[in-house]
Amino acid sequence: MALLVDSNVLVRILPPGDMSDIYGALAGWIAATLEGADQKPVGKTVTLLVTTGILRDYRSGFGRNGYAIGPPAWARFKKSVHKRWHVGCNTYFRIRKIEAAGGGGRRWTGDKYDRSYFEALESAVGMERLGDRRIVFASADRATRSRMSEEFPPSRCGERLHIVDGKDALDSLIMG
Repeated sequence: MALLVDSNVLVRILPPGDMSDIYGALAGWIAATLEGADQKPVGKTVTLLVTTGILRDYRSGFGRNGYAIGPPAWARFKKSVHKRWHVGCNTYFRIRKIEAAGGGGRRWTGDKYDRSYFEALESAVGMERLGDRRIVFASADRATRSRMSEEFPPSRCGERLHIVDGKDALDSLIMG
């Protein structure tokens, strides 16, 4: 499963307390979500996809929401890309940096801050390595979700793309 999580959903996932280990907090969220599953998935990798633009949006989103993340913690988070973290039941969490789709973002007419998510989703849908994986885009912004649904209809992406509205819907897809 590959996740693209908007910063407005990410701040709802992570507690505003100690943010010295953002990667560990994300892995803890995945582990807690899987702990609540009736049927534990085995051999699954949950991957958070990021681009340079998405990382900038995360940093900005954390700042707007009053999270105190020092430069050393942010540097450790960025260096943790591609690291795998065991979260139980032979299941792993990782962050993978991908390259944004070149040129596709020019046709994005929505919120300029969501353009990096559009470009990342366009890249993820086209990646051969993710061909058999479910791709989940989570955003609390209704207009952005609607625009993504228009740009990525089932006829283009099949049934593997899921566009959800927040943490609860994201948790249920991870458990499934």
